[in-house]
Amino acid sequence: MRTRGLLLVAVEAVAVLSCSLRSSPAPPLRIPDASAVGQMVISGSVAGVEEPTRTLEDPETIGRFVAFLRAHNEHWSTPRDTFPTPQRTVSLQNGKDDLLILWLGPNWIGGQEGNGRSDSRLRALSGPEMAEVLQILGLPKG
Repeated sequence: MRTRGLLLVAVEAVAVLSCSLRSSPAPPLRIPDASAVGQMVISGSVAGVEEPTRTLEDPETIGRFVAFLRAHNEHWSTPRDTFPTPQRTVSLQNGKDDLLILWLGPNWIGGQEGNGRSDSRLRALSGPEMAEVLQILGLPKG
């Protein structure tokens, strides 16, 4: 069991290193204040199964997610080649306006300020970090 855990850590490290070698550093995202976010809209498909679009309006959930984003708003990069295909999209909105658009992959998060006001960027997420994101958003593990 311990060998499997070490192997998983090694595979994640190689993925992060590979990603960093094929990317350029990018600035942090401009994360809106939780009070400015009226809703989060989540859509996507995991393992080829389309998930129903969900809208979260709970201020506590929005606050926890924004706090997570602020705590992990570093180590962003812009891929030099193709941006990876996300499993889910999370849009932080105020009314009909997108304040921040995020994409979730199996071990990464990507983002762009709303309405295309910045370049897309991404960063690696560890297994525990991704588990925290899924738990905050009430999503099943992908």
